[in-house]
Parts: sequence; C-alpha cells; structure tokens
Amino acid sequence: MPMEEETIELVKTGSTIFIGLAIVITIFFWFKNRSKPLIVHGAYLHLIGHFLLLSITIYSAIRTISFDVMLEDGTIHPMASEEVSLKLGVTGLIWAGSMMLLMVSIFMFSMAIKRGSITDGR
Repeated sequence: MPMEEETIELVKTGSTIFIGLAIVITIFFWFKNRSKPLIVHGAYLHLIGHFLLLSITIYSAIRTISFDVMLEDGTIHPMASEEVSLKLGVTGLIWAGSMMLLMVSIFMFSMAIKRGSITDGR
C-alpha cells in the first residue's frame, strides 16, 4: 500500500510507546492494589493480556499494510489480494480476542466494585 516513508515507523513508535506506557501503568496499579481479592488480580491479568494481544494486532496490521506485492524476480505476486485478505482476517480475529479480554477485565472490575472489594470513587 503506498504511503509516506515515515508513516510505518511513526505507527510502530507511537503504538510501542502507548502500549508500553499502558502496561507500566496497569502493573503500577496492580501492585498498588495487591492486597485486594483474587477477582481484582484476574482483572489486571486480563487487562495486560488485552494490551499484549493488541500489540500483536498492531504488528500484524502493520505487516499487512506494508505487504510487498512484488516478488524477488520482479513479477507481481499472483495471489496478493487473497494473501492480504487472509492476513487482515487473522488480524481481525486477534483483535477480537483482545477486545474479549478487555470486556472480561471490565466485567471483573465491576463485579469487584459490586462486592465492595474495591471502591468506585464515591
């Protein structure tokens, strides 16, 4: 896919910084709440799993959009559109798994709030 030369590097750098920072903040809050019940720890684990799958999704998406349709011998890849479609489908499945982990994490945090395991800030 044609795009500016720096675009891929900017996406890689930006997503690495964002996800890395999100993981560090999540681990900080996890250690801050380490005396909380097991459901809270599970929620933090699911949240970290979400960030890890999200980073795999971004990596896969970057590889897909930067797919080179030219083969080494100078010819065009005969099944380039099928290969890109398959890669996008796999990327979508990984992203869906990431979103499922995020939803489970939110559910577990809300259950902990309902049980009074953590306060909701009121």
